[in-house]
Amino acid sequence: TQSTWGESRALQMRFGWCLLGALLLHLAAEASATEGTIIFEDDFNTLDPAKWELEVDCWGGGNGEQQCYVDDPNTVWVDKQGHLIIRPTYYPNSYTGKTEKCTLDPALKDACTWTQPATSARLRTKHANNGSFVRGTVEVRAKLPTGRFLWPAIWLLPLENKYGVWAASGEIDIVEARGQVPNAIEHTIHFGGSWPNNTYEGSGPIFHRVNFQADFHVFKLVWTEERLQWLIDDEIAHEQYLKRSFWSGRGVNPYTKDGQPFDRPFFLTINLAIGGAFFSDVAQFGKFDPPADSLTWTSPFYIDYVRVYSEPQAPVQQAYF
Repeated sequence: TQSTWGESRALQMRFGWCLLGALLLHLAAEASATEGTIIFEDDFNTLDPAKWELEVDCWGGGNGEQQCYVDDPNTVWVDKQGHLIIRPTYYPNSYTGKTEKCTLDPALKDACTWTQPATSARLRTKHANNGSFVRGTVEVRAKLPTGRFLWPAIWLLPLENKYGVWAASGEIDIVEARGQVPNAIEHTIHFGGSWPNNTYEGSGPIFHRVNFQADFHVFKLVWTEERLQWLIDDEIAHEQYLKRSFWSGRGVNPYTKDGQPFDRPFFLTINLAIGGAFFSDVAQFGKFDPPADSLTWTSPFYIDYVRVYSEPQAPVQQAYF
């Protein structure tokens, strides 16, 4: 009858809505379990000093880099579209650093006033609330800068030198790139002992199908107890297994357990270096010529957002090549 058919149709619709509701709840729970809780986030509506400390020095990072990091709104700022921007600047008569605001350790204070041919910026979350963390997921959407001898980096450093000074307490490089090679990214970890007994492992330059200087891409590090996994636009690019010894075999072993030093809090650093040891292959990259090469610095380093989740996201299997 008509009434029986209507009741049956109503039951089917209610059952369908129940299934849809259950599916939505499942997806929400799955997303929550995958991403975890955001413990640190910046969409860059402003450059918040409570989140980011601007490092100031002319040291060159121990790599022979040729920039002074400065706290200057012409070098690092937030635009109206909500992007953090780092723009390198060449100084024809060179730039001499100042002791004011210098953030170097006392042992390196002389480098506060060194002279370099250019300025740039380096920011860190070391002193921010939840700016340091152990494991989880780091996600940064960025557009890399254009220009010869530019060295953009998104990376993690240890909050404390628990196992000794660099690189005994570790370093995790999420993104490193060279301005001359717009489609290549490197992912690296440093460990093993204090310099010169340190070592490193990594992907080396991975050549992708895209120009990372032409558009924004999402760079992600998934850090679990078992492994580190690097992803670009949610596709795996590299990974490192952590349940092993990281001693280099040289000098005194600073570690007592497998997985050390990647079991301690690290903080986020974002910077744009210029020149240095990353370009040591002169046959491939040439020799840094500041007056000429600075003319190629046509687009700055853009950061759209930074997010750190308390839980590692689910690993992804497909490769991004």
